[in-house]
Amino acid sequence: MAYYHTVQDEHARRVREAIAAAPRRLKLRDRLGIVMHSKIDIILHDRKLLGAPFRYTGIPGHPLSFLGKGTADIRQQSIGLFSEVIAAEDLPRDMRESLPIALWALHMGLMLYFLYDDSVGVASTRKLIDHSLDLTDTFLRLARSPLLKPFRSRVLTILREAELMS
Repeated sequence: MAYYHTVQDEHARRVREAIAAAPRRLKLRDRLGIVMHSKIDIILHDRKLLGAPFRYTGIPGHPLSFLGKGTADIRQQSIGLFSEVIAAEDLPRDMRESLPIALWALHMGLMLYFLYDDSVGVASTRKLIDHSLDLTDTFLRLARSPLLKPFRSRVLTILREAELMS
């Protein structure tokens, strides 16, 4: 658990510093790239260690399950970091509410892929991050349309029914 806290604190610090140090206001795609890539940079040499907690994902009551009650505060901190990164965006309220959780879920999927990536310098993971964020950026531009509000509302309902958000 201490490892999770250390990584989360370092991740938040690096993201905030990188965004603050940018010479200009970064686009959302660039800020999300900082979030995703900095996490890889932090955990790059810990893949064997990370394999242990990830195996507990399928055991809901285990204190190290990243979807369990034992890691809820760390999960909320991570989701909160995504909230910070999107804060400057002009987003409909429903997107502002659901997007941090969706980005956290993408981030966790990328972390799982990272564990299995045996490419040099985890180049495959980094490419997957970049392509995923390009698609996410395109999707977000489309999803802002008022015509998609019913779809966005349905996503919120799904997240609430799954108890991923209140």
